[in-house]
Amino acid sequence: MAPYLGYARKDRRTQSRDPLTTRYVARMFEDAGTDRVVTVDVHNLAAFRNAFSCQTENLETRGTFVRHYVRRVGEHEVSVYLPDVGG
Repeated sequence: MAPYLGYARKDRRTQSRDPLTTRYVARMFEDAGTDRVVTVDVHNLAAFRNAFSCQTENLETRGTFVRHYVRRVGEHEVSVYLPDVGG
């Protein structure tokens, strides 16, 4: 299991001749003999799946997170702050 997949956000070219680092990381996993990768809340699911030749599975935590906090917050107002607009 890879709960943190390094370079997962480097899934597209932002400048000419930029490497697609996600694919390089996937290749390292596969060269090491990995036949299945499980990760948690990957940044770009399509790019993640396309980078790997082996089986992939992404576990999403949004539902678990919401259920956890709804029980604790109840009817109170909640504010969520993110570090950037894309969050």
